[in-house]
Amino acid sequence: MRFLLLLMPLLLASCATVDPVSSQLGNQGEEVNNVCFVRQIKNPTPQGESAFVFSHDNDDYLVTLIGQCPALQQADSIAYVVSRRTAASRCLNPGDSLRFGAQDEQPSYCTVNRLFRWTDDQ
Repeated sequence: MRFLLLLMPLLLASCATVDPVSSQLGNQGEEVNNVCFVRQIKNPTPQGESAFVFSHDNDDYLVTLIGQCPALQQADSIAYVVSRRTAASRCLNPGDSLRFGAQDEQPSYCTVNRLFRWTDDQ
């Protein structure tokens, strides 16, 4: 029993997850619940293969994706496809799917992991 009590903090710490992409990016600001916009993200700036920055209403946001999304490197726009909340939602949320690729290409879909404000002051 005493052994389990000593081992418990270690076990709990091993369950905590750290997003390796967002923790490496220096301009990451506070995490946000969602970003509301119309239907498309234009001119995303890739941050590796699993994150990108985009601007909306004079604010910049960092979007981390679940896993790698190689199509991100060539994307000049990203279509917001499926909201995990409602089909009519115009807000990007963690868990939502994004469509990468031009209309005439085979699309690639990636899932949003987390959203952050992106700051220019660092």
